[in-house]
Amino acid sequence: MDLCPRKGIKILTVYALSTENLTKRSPKEAKGLLKLIEETIRDDYGEFMRKRYQVKILGNKDGLPKSIIERFDEIEKENNIKNPTMLLQACINYGGQDEIVRSVKKLLNKGLELSVKT
Repeated sequence: MDLCPRKGIKILTVYALSTENLTKRSPKEAKGLLKLIEETIRDDYGEFMRKRYQVKILGNKDGLPKSIIERFDEIEKENNIKNPTMLLQACINYGGQDEIVRSVKKLLNKGLELSVKT
C-alpha cells in the first residue's frame, strides 16, 4: 500500500469483504472476519491518517455489528483530508448484485419508473 503514492497511484480500492463471503459463512467464521476488520481499523487507521490517506468505506452497513458501523461513521466525519497522498477505499460487505438491488430500490422509492431493455 505504501508503494502506491510513490508510483503515482492516487486511488486504491481494496475489496476487503464481500457480501456473499459474509453471508455464506458460518456465524463463527463471519464473526471472526468482522473481528479482523475491527482490529485492522483500530490498529492501522492512525497510520493512515499520519500518511495522509483519505479513507472511504464502501458497502452495505446493514447487518454489520453496531461497533463497526459507529467506527465507519466516525471515520467518514473525521477523515476529510485536504490534498491527501492517496484515497484508500475499503469495500466491506460489498457485492455487485447487492449494490444493484439496493440502487434499484432507491430509485423506486424516489418514484422513478424503471424499464428493462434487452
